[in-house]
Amino acid sequence: MAKHKKRAGILEVTPGQFVVQVARNGKRLTRRFQGSTVDAERVRAELLLELERDQPQGSTTTQPGSPGPSNVPTLKEWLRGRYAERSRLLHKESTAGVFESYIRYLIYYLGDRPLDEVARPETLHRYTEQRLKDPALSFALRKDGKPRRARVERVSNVAINKSLSVLRAALNLAFKEGLLATQPRVELLPEDDARPIVPPTDTELNAILNEARAPALLEVAPLLPEAIELAVETGLRKEELFRLTWHSVDTSLGPNREGAIRVEEQTRSRLVGGKKWTPKNGRFRVVPLSPRAREIVADLRRRANPSPEDQVIQNTEGCPYVRLQSAGKGSGTAVWRVLKEAMGHSVRWHSLRHLFAVRCLQRGIPITVVSQWMGHSDVNLTVKRYGRFASEAKEQFAWINALGQPVEALAEARKPRLEVAR
Repeated sequence: MAKHKKRAGILEVTPGQFVVQVARNGKRLTRRFQGSTVDAERVRAELLLELERDQPQGSTTTQPGSPGPSNVPTLKEWLRGRYAERSRLLHKESTAGVFESYIRYLIYYLGDRPLDEVARPETLHRYTEQRLKDPALSFALRKDGKPRRARVERVSNVAINKSLSVLRAALNLAFKEGLLATQPRVELLPEDDARPIVPPTDTELNAILNEARAPALLEVAPLLPEAIELAVETGLRKEELFRLTWHSVDTSLGPNREGAIRVEEQTRSRLVGGKKWTPKNGRFRVVPLSPRAREIVADLRRRANPSPEDQVIQNTEGCPYVRLQSAGKGSGTAVWRVLKEAMGHSVRWHSLRHLFAVRCLQRGIPITVVSQWMGHSDVNLTVKRYGRFASEAKEQFAWINALGQPVEALAEARKPRLEVAR
């Protein structure tokens, strides 16, 4: 049987036999014939011209690539209207807030312009140049109604590309629905300005833990040291760790019952704190417990005697272990401000997750396995972020084998060789 070859409105059912179909405003024309691909393109053009002649005067075309209507909506109307309706079908609720931030930037800079003007190359170039020149903006508001201070001074190429990707999807949808005459070309910026992954060193981690054990912090966040160590030993995201229940800690897994953490998949979503929660990417995964993680889990279970639905780290939306106040979202990051001041430079909570990945790679664990434990959507993401650490580990192991050094030298080779970015 011949392989079907399909192009826009053209289907080659067998060699030399074509079916050409075009549609516009609910009217469809189909023609079957024998010939070449050049003949198929000519027939498609003839059918489009025939539909154009039958089109009532002043009607709106809907065929992609045809001239757009005169009443083109503005970008703000399109993003808040048809594109928002389409996005709700493609994205789950947990990622809606992320896309909303990109949309706000687009509306701020280009919201009042018609779609056909936004799709012009010169407009897209000016938007990119303006984003690179302007200081970073923050649309989040404090409790007193004033805008929050942006976390960074300048917007990175990665952040700009994310908003450009949303803009490209919105313009492509407009083209497919006949609002734009030509398909827009949105060029992304090179992403070589991304910050390198620099996890905390052992000295920095000890400084974090020592400060977390200070009486002033233990009084309001009694399990802060345990939460920090669990993040390092399991690589769980902040939201995953503070929504982790004892039901997900399974001590029966592993060849010697070492135990593991089961991060629930989307189909097994459950209520945590009265809210429906699913992990990022909706991916089910199992993260084995290291010896230190088993000690922490056993100690927490012995101290609390919990039920399966209780949280491993009792908290309210991460408070007080991320924020001192338990007022919920937007109440500040006082805990990590104290820790940063004690250490003399900035270490984010997410850096603990980086440390987990780097340690695994330096122990010789395959990067594909580390990617699964991290819950990444694609192994290429893991390679992009942590590939250099895997290469360093392989190089060290190769030198040890080539020189015939004893196995004890592996311990020294596994130590991180990192420089702290000041």
